[in-house]
Amino acid sequence: MKELLHCYSVLDVHPSAEFEVIKSNYKRLAKKYHPDIYTGSKDEAERIMSDLNEAMRILSNTVSYTHLTLPTKA
Repeated sequence: MKELLHCYSVLDVHPSAEFEVIKSNYKRLAKKYHPDIYTGSKDEAERIMSDLNEAMRILSNTVSYTHLTLPTKA
């Protein structure tokens, strides 16, 4: 659970945010911290991008899993 909360924090979204909002924030932050664009240190940009990518991977898997396990209406 802590890991999921950390992912939401990294992507700067609320845990109840829709996946489209999460994806939008990911794209915005990825553009901002891309190592070729970021004005700070390249090492810092690479670390931030790694965190963003890992958070998005975890949340994408969680959303997919949740979607597969939700009961369907008959």
